[in-house]
Amino acid sequence: VLFCPWQQPLAECLNQLRSSQQAAMLQLGESWMRPHQVLPMRTHPHMTCSGTGGYILSGIRLSGPVKTAGVQDKVNASVPAGASTTEAARDAHGLKRGRDEN
Repeated sequence: VLFCPWQQPLAECLNQLRSSQQAAMLQLGESWMRPHQVLPMRTHPHMTCSGTGGYILSGIRLSGPVKTAGVQDKVNASVPAGASTTEAARDAHGLKRGRDEN
């Protein structure tokens, strides 16, 4: 399983894994979470949340050695220099920094 805030690096990994036949049942999906507010006698989802939580590439490794060279490099190359993946994801989705992170 691989996670990345952006779809493109994982799509490239997916194509590489399919062409090399190193994995089966490959799936590229979008993770999404909606927080809920729980109060006495009522529960409801928050109405505002980000559009995406990132992307997940999953599959089952087939027998034999797995070539992972370059996979992490592609993910790291998509992150701007000096930024963490969290900061880059926040910027990509136009989210503001929280009070605790200033």
